[in-house]
Amino acid sequence: MVVATGRRHTILVNVLLALGYAALGTISLYAVRDTGLAAPVWPAAGVALATVLAYGWRVAPGVAVGSLLVNIPAVLSDEHGVIVALGVPLIIAGGAALQAMVGSSLVTRFVGPRPPLVDAGSIVRFLLLAGPVACVMAPTVGLGAQLAGGVVPPSRAALVWLTWWVGDSIGVVLFAPMTLMILPLTRDTWRGRRMKIVIPSLIMLVAAVWFFLQDAAVQRADQTRAETQIALEARAQLERTLDRQLESLEGINGLLAASEYVSSMEFAAFTAAALERADGLQALSWNERVSADEVQDYVIRMRVEDGIPDFVITERDTEGALRPASSRPEYVVITYIEPRAGNAAALGYDIASNPVRKAAIEAAVESGEVRATAPIDLVQGTEGQKGVLILQPVFDGGQPPASLAERADALRGFAVGVYRFGDLLSAAFADPRWDDIHLSLSDVTEGQGTVLLAERATEAEEAALGPIAERMDIAGRTWQLSVQPTATANWADPPTYSVVVLVVGLVMTFLLEAFLLLLTGTERQARRQAAIHGYEANHDSLTGLYNRRAFVDQLGTARSRAEEEASRHVLLYMDLDGFKAVNDTRGHEAGDAMLQAIADALRTHIRDRDIVARLGGDEFAAILNNCPEPRGRQIAETLVRAVEEARPEGYPDAPTVSMSVGLTMIDGAEVVSVDELLRRADRACYAAKAAGRGQVRVNGTADHIAG
Repeated sequence: MVVATGRRHTILVNVLLALGYAALGTISLYAVRDTGLAAPVWPAAGVALATVLAYGWRVAPGVAVGSLLVNIPAVLSDEHGVIVALGVPLIIAGGAALQAMVGSSLVTRFVGPRPPLVDAGSIVRFLLLAGPVACVMAPTVGLGAQLAGGVVPPSRAALVWLTWWVGDSIGVVLFAPMTLMILPLTRDTWRGRRMKIVIPSLIMLVAAVWFFLQDAAVQRADQTRAETQIALEARAQLERTLDRQLESLEGINGLLAASEYVSSMEFAAFTAAALERADGLQALSWNERVSADEVQDYVIRMRVEDGIPDFVITERDTEGALRPASSRPEYVVITYIEPRAGNAAALGYDIASNPVRKAAIEAAVESGEVRATAPIDLVQGTEGQKGVLILQPVFDGGQPPASLAERADALRGFAVGVYRFGDLLSAAFADPRWDDIHLSLSDVTEGQGTVLLAERATEAEEAALGPIAERMDIAGRTWQLSVQPTATANWADPPTYSVVVLVVGLVMTFLLEAFLLLLTGTERQARRQAAIHGYEANHDSLTGLYNRRAFVDQLGTARSRAEEEASRHVLLYMDLDGFKAVNDTRGHEAGDAMLQAIADALRTHIRDRDIVARLGGDEFAAILNNCPEPRGRQIAETLVRAVEEARPEGYPDAPTVSMSVGLTMIDGAEVVSVDELLRRADRACYAAKAAGRGQVRVNGTADHIAG
């Protein structure tokens, strides 16, 4: 039955430990949830160490289960495969349990199984062995598993180990003593110290966490500034690239404004240089505005002058195939396009036949400025890249008229740049310094949703920081450039705690907790010494009863209370009869044993609220609080019989001892000094002896107590 009860108790402790470990671990991770960092303080390690120290290795499974519960999200994740996702948390759990057992063994060996932690030596040994020394186990075992499973890259191993070690060490330094204070097996040794340690320790915990998080916040701020700066540079770089390419459209506008007619050869010669230096620019075109009345002459001119015998104005059908354009009031036709190789199929295409391009045409006329289309799939093959047309309106005279109607009348057509977004990003960020930066460009024009235009991938897949987005207004559209450094970027290491801050935090916590334990331990020892000295000063060393000095103080208190409360008390003065015979026949050791036996008898037969004392030698006295005279006589008679029956331990054949008792009242109605009260009781006791001993005398009346 005892074994079964022990097993149930062990199971209960394991369950409570597992739940407590998991709860503290979850809270610790929640406290740093917004940082993406490991917890710099792990209180669960302290609870684990103290519980294993108090209950032994049988509760170590509770530590392992608690650790596993904390890592349930990792177990459920399949990011690294089932074996890693399950195996790594199991190994970490084993390391946590092993650490608690090692720390418990070290403390038991070098400090003691129930260390009260009151002196400097034991405090330092406990905190050092249970904390920094034993706490190398869990991070070493756990990190080894994470490295083997590819969860932590080798480049971060040292900082991960240090953070883990510091977190467990601080958790033990702060929480192992607090846990020992509340565990049933150890809490009695911490009386009077709990709140003096718990409250400052919790303040230290909050301060340590704040200290670490501030350090991480500073690093995150530095990294955010660096990332923001690189994002601004990326935006500026892309805008510079676009500005250079848009200069080509301005040049075409100038060419056409200076001449009534530009041939295809002139257009090709003019655009050759621009196309050569502008990567990402797929083509430059002249898109002429042609009214319905001008279509026949326009088609003939293109067939004859431009040498395209089968030239026709086209549009696309619902299947995307080119077909002759439907009849409409006017067209915006691709007249020239360079380079022609690879783009010849676009000649004759009416861009106004497409709703996306038509919207850009109308916006350009309305504003009189360059406008871009929404993202489109180009007519020309682009290997799956998204593209955009940027339209530069060309007006008679070269400048846009003031009013919309005048601009519509003066419009000759559009100089158009055809841009491939993938090539555009590659051209803008060809410098090797962008190799570790993931870039993506999206169209986020209001009311039209978000369309990914292009991405510039890097060899490193792992992102070190979150992306920073920069928006820019390009030709009437809103583009967003997203910049995200990868793990290989030399300035984008993920936020962590600096080595100096971690070490300083551990050292400061260690010193402050040691000081706190030493201060309260010294105070506790001082209180115990004071209590011992106080007891010795007020009690008889042989019998443990009050001594004469303490009894006189208690008698004064009783007399004052009688006066103030009009209460009545009884004073008994007791002297042993025949005690000398014990010393003479059996020796002083027997006499001491007899006095101890008599003291026990007196203690046993008076009430809890009464006071009994040894005044010296074989003289005793008692104060019966709030006691009338008749009841006092009864108690006195009981004491006389109890003394006659007392036998010293180890001396069963010692002579019998009797006791004479003098009784006097402590009455508030009569003002009598303490000395006078003692004299009255002493005289009554003397009268009892004179009358034959073994009697109680009260104010001159004696009753013999038969033996």
